[in-house]
Order: sequence, then C-alpha cells, then structure tokens
Amino acid sequence: MCKALLMEEEIPTGIYLLRRISKHSLVAAEINYKKFVVSSIVRILLGYTFLVNAFYVIAQGDRVLDIFYDMLALSFVEMLDDISFHLATMDVFGKRLKRATTKTCFREEFPHQSLGRGRGLSIVLKTVYFFNLLVFFTLLSALTVRQEQGYFNCKSITVTFGNDIWEEAVVTTMKDNETMLVYSFFNGVYQQKGTQDGRPVYIEQNKFDNTPYHDKVPAEIKYCKKLQAWVFTHKDIRKSSSDESECQWLLKANSVEYDLLNVPSDSWSVWVGKINHAEVSITCNTCYEVADCNLNGVCNDEMCECDESNDSVYFFGKHCEHKLKDQCNRIKGNDNETWSVVKLKDQTLFTTYSRPLYAWSGSSFEKYNLTEDDSFYMIFSGAHWLVIYFKGQRNLSLEFWEYSAAEYHPFWSNDLTHNEVNNTVFISDPTSASTPVGVDFYEIGEQGEQYGPFGVLYPMQNPPGRGYFQCIGS
Repeated sequence: MCKALLMEEEIPTGIYLLRRISKHSLVAAEINYKKFVVSSIVRILLGYTFLVNAFYVIAQGDRVLDIFYDMLALSFVEMLDDISFHLATMDVFGKRLKRATTKTCFREEFPHQSLGRGRGLSIVLKTVYFFNLLVFFTLLSALTVRQEQGYFNCKSITVTFGNDIWEEAVVTTMKDNETMLVYSFFNGVYQQKGTQDGRPVYIEQNKFDNTPYHDKVPAEIKYCKKLQAWVFTHKDIRKSSSDESECQWLLKANSVEYDLLNVPSDSWSVWVGKINHAEVSITCNTCYEVADCNLNGVCNDEMCECDESNDSVYFFGKHCEHKLKDQCNRIKGNDNETWSVVKLKDQTLFTTYSRPLYAWSGSSFEKYNLTEDDSFYMIFSGAHWLVIYFKGQRNLSLEFWEYSAAEYHPFWSNDLTHNEVNNTVFISDPTSASTPVGVDFYEIGEQGEQYGPFGVLYPMQNPPGRGYFQCIGS
C-alpha cells in the first residue's frame, strides 16, 4: 500500500497547483481560473481512483508477483494522459493538438508564493499523505481480520471423493486396528469452523440433516503449512500405527490457495497403502439465483429452499439437485420384492446423503430364512446403495431411525462388516442417481484376500446395465 501511495502523484500535484498558483497570476496570464480549478480537481479524483483500484488489486490478489504486475499496469494507465500530452507536443497526433499543447501558458513561470504559504502547502501535502495512508491501512487491517475469521470463504461445501478404497486402514479406536476404508463414505457436507494458517477449516457434518455430529468424531479438510498443502484428515485414522507426523493426511493437494474451491480437482493424492492420484469434487452450497437451485426451488438468504408445492415430485439436496417422483415411493426388484420410502412423523422424506431410505415391505428373499422380526433396509452410503440385513429388527421405530441417522456413518457403523445382528448383503455400482432405480446391484458372496474389497459380487440383473429396481407407484 505504501508503494501505491508513493507511485501516485496526481493528488499531490493537484493540491500543489491549487495552493501554489493564485487566481491573480492566472488572470494575468489570460488563463480561465475556473477551468484551472476543475482540471486540478479532476486530477485529484483521478489519483483517488488509482488508490481505490490499487486497494482492490491488493485485497483480491493472492500472489505477490500478480499484485506487482497489476500495480505496474495501473501506474501505466494513470500516466497515459502525461504520455499523450508529451506525444502531442511532438506533433504525433496532428497540428491542432500540437498547437493546443504548446501554448504559452504551459511554459508560463508563475511568481513564487510567500514563505509562510509554502510552509502551509507542505503541511497540507503531508496531512493528505498521512490521511490516505491511515485510511488504506485501516481498510486493509479490517480486511485481514475478516480474512483470518474466514468471512470471505464459502461457509458450507459439498465434497465428493472418488471410488478409492484402502483395505488396511489403521484406525486407532478399533479393536482390530485395521479395517477397510471406502473414501466415498466421507462424501457429503462440510461446514467451515474456524481457520488455520489464514485458511478455513471444514468439518464433516452428519449424513441425515447436515448438522454437526454429537458423538462421532468428524473428518476435517484444512491447510497444512508444513506440507504447503490442503489435507483431508481424521484424528483416529493414520497411515500406520507408528506414524507420528504433524499432518496425518489421507488425501492432500499440493496447493497454497487460500480458497479451497480454487484447488484443482485433479491435483489430489490419496493414501491407499501407497500414494495414488485422486480427483475430488468440491462445490459451494451458497446460492445467488434460482438457477443455482436447479430451478427446483428458491434462493433465500443464499441457501436453496426446495419446492414443496408439487405433490408428485419431492426435491431435496443442497441445490435441490435430487428428486423423487411419486411413482418411485415404492419400487420393485427383479425378484418381485417391494420397497417403500421411509418418512418421518411429519411426513417429510427420510434421507441420508440427500437420498431416500427404503424399507423392505416383506416379500421374496425366501433363501434368507427370514422370521417375521427380520428385515432389510436400503441406504445410500456416499456412492453406493447398500442393502443391509437387520436380524430381529423389523419394526424399528422412527425414533430409532431419527437417533441413528443423526449419528449414522457407514464407515464408523462398519456397514461392510458381517456380524450376527446386521450385515450388508447387496451393493450397487457407484452412482450419483437420486434413487436406486436403473442402477445395477450385486449380491455379496465369499470374502477373502483373493477377491475384491467387497468380496465376490454376483450380478442380480440380466443382462448387465438394465438395473435391478423399477418404480411401481405409491
């Protein structure tokens, strides 16, 4: 900012001319005093325009070299009038402009003012410089404080990780210490909470209503100054039991960007027992117009409110990007088993990861030797639909689901681990669809190191690609 004030000469020149040259001297030289005053004021306004633009360049810049080049460009623009005047005196722009710029008045020597007035002029110029410096440093200080508080960052983001899987993740809070980490389980909404090294820290929210977890420890996305990288981390998950590094990263992007949204999606690396390339999609949940809500809602206070006026379609998601048609409230599988969406007491849709929860209606699946107390629930887990078998828990209450969903997390719930009470029996292809309709499903078979991370997957549809479920109406 000091450099900008030193480079700016229009303000002191305009004040100098107004204070130094009297009206009597100009009249004697046959110069219109009013035009002289107007031109000096315009010169001063041009100087303040330069300083305002310099402030915006400094405030919005994130690289010193970029700020330097922008300041040089501003300085050049400010000097264009002087350059043009000099070229006109050289007859570059024609005889008419040469005559106008070489008039006697431009070479007139005006009598010096008294010593006392000269001292007054010096005080005025120093005061103006000090005032400009004080104003701009005050503005920059306020800007810096707000930046440290994360005022200018997106407050809520939606993060979508790829389909990377780490089969031997080290989890310090688990008995066996190692388990399979499906990174897409950590998809969802992250809310800004504080800053670190001048950059925002984003905290994972629950998968039910995108509010903070109460019991579970959430993951974080933050900047690590030592690595000069943005990192995705969780305090209970490490690359190895002996890893005591300062930044326990699971994904990282080597970038010093202050805004996470400016980090390229293809610049991430992921730990899967070794370092692999990864892509991470990050979008801001703020809206500015109805188009940001996919024309399925309204933008109110920079947040989308999904349209509820259409009884045949239900819209949901941070940008109202997902929809559930009325005929898909009930769906049927290829084995003729039926499923229905689960609704809360107020009849609003029960969702996880902004997808509806489906409950088995009680037909087919004879091979599982079900009792009247057993059931299946189909839940979205970030990238896959999981069909989970609940033994002896068919009539789970809405209170149970409301409590469980608020803390639900497929990784910490061990949804892919078989036990006596519940286990995942079907899994879908990775999908971003709003419902399981049209998505291929697989029955999970034998488990073991010789198979894939989910075990043997037996296709449940024939031919592949036709999808397992279809809508059958409400």
